[in-house]
Amino acid sequence: MIYNEIGQAVVIDPGMSNAYEEDMFSNFVHEKNLKLTQMVNTHCHIDHILGVSYIHEIYGLSLYFHPKEQVIWDMAIATAHMYSLPYNNHIDDVKYITEEETIQLSGEQLEIIFTPGHSPGSISFYCPKNNWAIVGDTLFKQSIGRTDLPMGNHIQLINSIKDRLLSLPMETKVYCGHGESTIVSDEKKRNPYLLT
Repeated sequence: MIYNEIGQAVVIDPGMSNAYEEDMFSNFVHEKNLKLTQMVNTHCHIDHILGVSYIHEIYGLSLYFHPKEQVIWDMAIATAHMYSLPYNNHIDDVKYITEEETIQLSGEQLEIIFTPGHSPGSISFYCPKNNWAIVGDTLFKQSIGRTDLPMGNHIQLINSIKDRLLSLPMETKVYCGHGESTIVSDEKKRNPYLLT
């Protein structure tokens, strides 16, 4: 989740998988007096959508993702069963968002960058004003997202990173879907998957 000084917030990739995590989320929203304005996903792999139905039911938000991610969304229930994950409430209130659009947060603007490869409709969010990006599972600190899942594409992933993420300003802070954050300059210099 990202939020600004006046309490407007956008939920990104809600992954809460149990009542404890849902309570932690809602307590944080209450303590910070946040108003949730939108729910968007970088992609729809199961670990990034486990909390979607909770956000939808409690806060009334639709889910936004790239249209090319619909096929992954449609696989969610079967995927959850395959991994024995507690995912029972799939929502129908979904809408599309593309790289031609932006996310507005009271004067702040997030650009949408199409970064497929980890999944067919993966997107990243870039804030030019404060020079940071949220990249889901496309890029990790000195690593990259896996491409051995259904509809993953290694060449496409590498091209997305090199052409779209590493072209951001060198000191852009990169927030990854798992693990530590990093910066663009470090990944250009040290990421072994991107040095060839």
